[in-house]
Amino acid sequence: MSEISVLNDSAVGAVECPATMCPLIALNGSPWTGEKGAPCPEKEGTERGVSCLWWIMCKDHGGLLGVDEALTHGAFVIGPNKPKRTYKTTPKTYECPKANVCSWQKHSPIGLCGPRQALKEGLDPRVCLF
Repeated sequence: MSEISVLNDSAVGAVECPATMCPLIALNGSPWTGEKGAPCPEKEGTERGVSCLWWIMCKDHGGLLGVDEALTHGAFVIGPNKPKRTYKTTPKTYECPKANVCSWQKHSPIGLCGPRQALKEGLDPRVCLF
């Protein structure tokens, strides 16, 4: 197998970290690290040996934990990208241009990533950043 075909094969299943590229919660990249469109290793930990909190929230839930928490107990977000509203409003749908490379979308058990599900519930999508 040539080097070019190996690179192409690995790119086919590549996904990006939603916290660094999601148009709904990280339009300008990660508000914490400044990274934009970072590849998701889809595993706990990284090359640097640092645990990936996004992966822990994603792997079984597709980023939906924040939506469940907001619906049950209200939004609780720590950090620079807090929801502007904590009340429910008119439900909306959103066709995401990044869905094909989104790790949360790929692993969502309901077919929508957390931020898109939040919009569908009438919540600010940043509730997923708890």
